[in-house]
Amino acid sequence: MKNTTPATAVLAALLISIFSIHPNVAEAKRQGWKRFLFGPRSKATLKAVVKQPAKLYARDVVAALDANSHETFSGLLMSKMDEAAGAAARGATGLSRFVTVRASEMNFPTQAKAGDSLSLYAKVTRLGSTSLTIEVEAKRRAPGPLRAEQSVTHGTFVFVAMDRWAHPRPLKGGIIPWAGNRLKKLGKKLRAVLTRTTPKAIAPSLPPPESKTLPVLIEARHKDKNAAGQIFGGWLMSQMDKAATDHALDTTFDRWRTKRVESMEFVSPVQVGQAVSVQTEIVHRDAEMVKVEVAAYRAPREEPNQLTKVTSALFTLKPLRKD
Repeated sequence: MKNTTPATAVLAALLISIFSIHPNVAEAKRQGWKRFLFGPRSKATLKAVVKQPAKLYARDVVAALDANSHETFSGLLMSKMDEAAGAAARGATGLSRFVTVRASEMNFPTQAKAGDSLSLYAKVTRLGSTSLTIEVEAKRRAPGPLRAEQSVTHGTFVFVAMDRWAHPRPLKGGIIPWAGNRLKKLGKKLRAVLTRTTPKAIAPSLPPPESKTLPVLIEARHKDKNAAGQIFGGWLMSQMDKAATDHALDTTFDRWRTKRVESMEFVSPVQVGQAVSVQTEIVHRDAEMVKVEVAAYRAPREEPNQLTKVTSALFTLKPLRKD
């Protein structure tokens, strides 16, 4: 029998360590070794997901308690759309940990009303190595027989699959793709050290913009988190919509509704227990329109004054008049 070389010993130790620290070893063993090694979905199955039509992922009744101070439901819609997109991501890949990294611009030509039946349709349009893009359409149906569904808004959400340590992981799932992704990142770091390249500098956290209104402080709670244990983007979008409409109370009309929301990117995640500071600033105002720049920051519980930007967006509001 030949002696074991040092390289073989190192490789064996590395594989043993990977198998021992993988977060889903016990569960994956119960589901079978094939799923454990190669993931819950085959490559062909993942590609076929993009060709499937939009599916109904959620249906709910709009309640009066879900309205903001202006009796509108745009914040609720954005929150429900993000939840439906997350459900579509989990159903398409078989993975459970995702975070929202981007949401497209959304227009609200009509508004949902209390008592309406709200249906959310989602479709996967693009698959990357660690991310996937999902289109979501929200439709409302007024109470009563023979009422047709009416489109309220639609948007595109980008999700990234995460492992237990909040690192991006391949959509393929399984320990082999996961280990390959981790080894690839370790190889890049090792090459950077060997070639003495200077690592890319991380941009410092920008201070919050000056605002004429006091920031709205909200504590992120357990009920607001997603399957990855982080605060999901829809909840934050809902809080930003509420802050924008509340700031519009200082204008001529007393009640406003959200007409458009620009695309937003989530540059850092929010954890349970952190304080979220939502700051608003009116950048345009006339008799028919108010544009509010909204920025969200997070701060750890131990250092509430150390703010880190999470996302920002421009909200366009229209006056809500009674007929």
